[in-house]
Amino acid sequence: MTVETVVGFVSALMAAVFMYVPWLKDKYLALATNYQRLIMLGMLVLVVGGSYGLSCFGLVDYFTCDNEGLIKAGKLLLAAIMANQTVYMILPKPNERSWQA
Repeated sequence: MTVETVVGFVSALMAAVFMYVPWLKDKYLALATNYQRLIMLGMLVLVVGGSYGLSCFGLVDYFTCDNEGLIKAGKLLLAAIMANQTVYMILPKPNERSWQA
């Protein structure tokens, strides 16, 4: 499995988890919109940064531990943000009427 697949799956899954897991959803949606965005961005940075760090320690072989690998990680972070926000936008919101119909 490639790092792109793993990060894409995790970023899409995070959007669903923060939207539907009851105790997490309630706390997350109670925050101001800017804080919600920063939390999601921070989580995505942790996922991509963790993958890069694991590669530098030799535990996985996703990135090279140099400038080229760092640039690849940056591009992957942008792709993860796009995947996360796309899934968030298309998921039905639990508090919308169409969800209960």
